[in-house]
Amino acid sequence: MRLPSLPGLVIATGMVAAWLVGCAAPVRMTTASAPSHGCRAAPDGAVAWVHPVDPEEREALDARCAPLAPPLVRVGSTPARPASRVMVATWNMHDGRGDIVSLARDLLAGAGEAPPDAVILLLQELVRATAVATAGGGGRDTGVRDVPTVVVDLGWHLAYVPAKRNRLEPAGASAADRGTAIMSTLPIADLAAIELPVERQRRVALSGHVRATTRDGRPWRLRVVSVHLENRSGMRRVWVRAGASRTRQAEALLEAIGFDAHPPEAADDGVVLAGDFNTWLGDDEQALRLLREAFPHGPPSDPRPTMENGWRLDHVFVRLPAGVTAAHRRLESTYGSDHFPVVTTLDFHRLD
Repeated sequence: MRLPSLPGLVIATGMVAAWLVGCAAPVRMTTASAPSHGCRAAPDGAVAWVHPVDPEEREALDARCAPLAPPLVRVGSTPARPASRVMVATWNMHDGRGDIVSLARDLLAGAGEAPPDAVILLLQELVRATAVATAGGGGRDTGVRDVPTVVVDLGWHLAYVPAKRNRLEPAGASAADRGTAIMSTLPIADLAAIELPVERQRRVALSGHVRATTRDGRPWRLRVVSVHLENRSGMRRVWVRAGASRTRQAEALLEAIGFDAHPPEAADDGVVLAGDFNTWLGDDEQALRLLREAFPHGPPSDPRPTMENGWRLDHVFVRLPAGVTAAHRRLESTYGSDHFPVVTTLDFHRLD
């Protein structure tokens, strides 16, 4: 009997995988009832939790949540001010190694453009120290920053949800976790942590609202979502290639934030959804196609790579009210990370 060639086997395997993915049931999401313990505990219920309905998914998420500390919500000391020009940046901090202080100061100064009235940072792989080292331990300099400590010095508002233990700790710490965060010079409200379907690591998107008025007194509200999708599939779903894993997570994310593939033409509130999507298969990955369908009217993106190694993994998607404009660009420095920050400048001057 003649055996199929290796290319034939690869093609056949891919077809089977695609068929299995196509047959997979869509991920349904639901809002949890007031979590009060572990990594989902938050003071005064400050963070709502959204997770898959599937009990198997819940069990996998619970197991990964158990060793983590609760979320962190910190009110900053920066006074509220009118804001007509707002910079929203997404940045993966590379296990906490990025220089968040330098980036924050550059953005406040305009990062080569006119200074904004407000800055919002959507962060991935932010690291938090969760235990102090014993005497004689934890003294090595790993280059990892305990960002919550840094934020106090900046005076910004911070919301952080942990996703997993971090393999490197800040100096002076014996344990640390990492996750997604929103940092802002404007107050952050209506926080929701979105636990995505588990593929290999636990991945949590963080959504929140910021509110302000323009310089001429018109109120606006903006929803921002910090996202970090899976980079490859784990043994739980070994037959699914990583692109399909991210597709499932993108579908779950869109359901959780209330979007479908064909949203209304206008939005009452602006929405900026951004992060590290780990789409190393390219811009035509199904996950990105789904997001582009849900956010069809964004401005052209900066086509340059967003990682030092030449990949373009970081993206920004926007839905804006009439009269609000947006422009995307990648900054020129990685600020000590392996990702470049990607900045969207929003102009509310002509808000209807």
